[in-house]
Amino acid sequence: MESQPVFSMVPQEQGRTQIELIPEFAIPMHEAHRRMAALKRFVFGELQEGVDYGMIPGTHTRSLWQPGAQKLSFIFGFYPLFVEQKSIEDYEKGLFMYRYKCQLLQKGSDILMGEAIATCSSMETKYRFRWVDVTRNRAEAEKLMMATPGDYRFKRDRNGRESNVLLQRIENPDIMDMQNTVCRMAQKRSYVAACVQATRAADIFSYDLSSDDEDTENRPPRQTDRPKQREEVEKEKEDLYGAPPDGAANNGGTAGGTAEEAFKKDMAQYKERLGDDEFFSILGAYGYETPDQVTPGQPRNKIRIAMQQALADKKSA
Repeated sequence: MESQPVFSMVPQEQGRTQIELIPEFAIPMHEAHRRMAALKRFVFGELQEGVDYGMIPGTHTRSLWQPGAQKLSFIFGFYPLFVEQKSIEDYEKGLFMYRYKCQLLQKGSDILMGEAIATCSSMETKYRFRWVDVTRNRAEAEKLMMATPGDYRFKRDRNGRESNVLLQRIENPDIMDMQNTVCRMAQKRSYVAACVQATRAADIFSYDLSSDDEDTENRPPRQTDRPKQREEVEKEKEDLYGAPPDGAANNGGTAGGTAEEAFKKDMAQYKERLGDDEFFSILGAYGYETPDQVTPGQPRNKIRIAMQQALADKKSA
């Protein structure tokens, strides 16, 4: 059953009232801020770049991947229901197309929280074609490209340098093997898009590509500004939790010390500002008794975020 809009009563000049067809907020502003802040705390504290989401090449925009969508669905209490909208299965031509609608329903109540439709086809470039190794001799490669028409390119290494390996794009000889992949990809695309919609995470993620939906074969290196991306993420964290203690170092350490020294310095300042009880309570919530037990990397990032959040809560109390 669809929810009814909330209307406000607006007085007219003559003193009478009429229903103004402008919906009012369904929840108070402070509750909206709390929910949005909680979502961002989860994203920046629990989701990992390269596992749950990635950066769209050439931009500073995040793209939600299936593992991240599954985690968001879990904490929101959603489960997916896939409804096939259309399908084409032509075995003679090797054409497979599937269109699915993903509906995210709330566990327990089965209320529809969001939905999205997505399509995948075996005629997409990533499935229809394959790049094959033609020759590893540069001279032969140059002659072949001059004598035989075709779609060629030289393979690149991880640093983006062109090698002597000549690749040619051909029709995929195993297109029949793509049927299940195409069907699964249509479901995955609709699921990720529905998750972004249902969790109201469009300001954090832009649905673009899922983790294995990219044409990764011989893909040129991504031209992204990692330092700038990291700076933007840290700025968003600071907006959420407030600035870290004065003099606290970033995750990578400072010019005058290592990351290990920076973490110890941060923990000492958090302990001083939070007090022993709250400080060790946070550590205990993550399974640690002392800061020395916290392993480098993601665990330390989570501890830092939890400490900053505790400081922000303490200030607002």
